[in-house]
Amino acid sequence: MTKLQILNSYLTERLMVVAQEILDIVKETVSEYQEENARTKRENESLRRRLREFGLEIESTFFGVHGLLLFLPLEESLS
Repeated sequence: MTKLQILNSYLTERLMVVAQEILDIVKETVSEYQEENARTKRENESLRRRLREFGLEIESTFFGVHGLLLFLPLEESLS
């Protein structure tokens, strides 16, 4: 093997290792973002539920049906 072939082989191997390390880091980061996104969705749904419960409480105590609509998300208030 010539020196140029050895250098080429070495650089190719190093680039492959570095590329794999980068892909591993990207994969881990994407996984963390997906987990955070799932937690945020669960938290948002929990908060929506609490708002609906609060809306029902308010509606039964102070307002009519229209008071409840103020506490529901737009798509739910239209249905």
